[in-house]
Amino acid sequence: MTEYNQDIKAIRNIVEKVYSIDISITCRQINYIHARMIFYKLCKDYTKYSLQMIGSFLSKDHATVLNGLRKYEILKSQDVSLFNTYNRCSKILSRILGFEEPINESEIYEAKLIKVTSDYENEIIELKRKLKTNNILIDACRLLSPEQQLEFYHNRFIPFAKIHKVNLESIKRN
Repeated sequence: MTEYNQDIKAIRNIVEKVYSIDISITCRQINYIHARMIFYKLCKDYTKYSLQMIGSFLSKDHATVLNGLRKYEILKSQDVSLFNTYNRCSKILSRILGFEEPINESEIYEAKLIKVTSDYENEIIELKRKLKTNNILIDACRLLSPEQQLEFYHNRFIPFAKIHKVNLESIKRN
């Protein structure tokens, strides 16, 4: 096994343990994107390999790696959890490479906790956005005449509720 493979594999293992995913899977979910960004950044910071070599480890080209690095630099100031996760992975990697004291397994769990907390915070933000949108729709419905409200209920709300498996009986009781 070459030194290249050892360095890259160590970085990949750290990122995959923190995120609990396989970063080589082609997926556009945000946690996969962030994990790959951190992988690219750690490879650039801790190895002397070209972007092409870093990308080849995940079957990506140099432009994908470059794009990931650029996006990381933009997002790290906006997404504190991304920056904190990078720092945690960097600290773990430094210890593995002998720059600091040996790694403590609890730090991996702490990094995972930071990631999960961030995911929940992002989910809360998204739910608040949806709630605000729903409140706007409810306010708009209140402006409709009783006939228009009834038409809206039968033509829009009931089909929507059936699609989303809303229990209409519990709504009628309230």
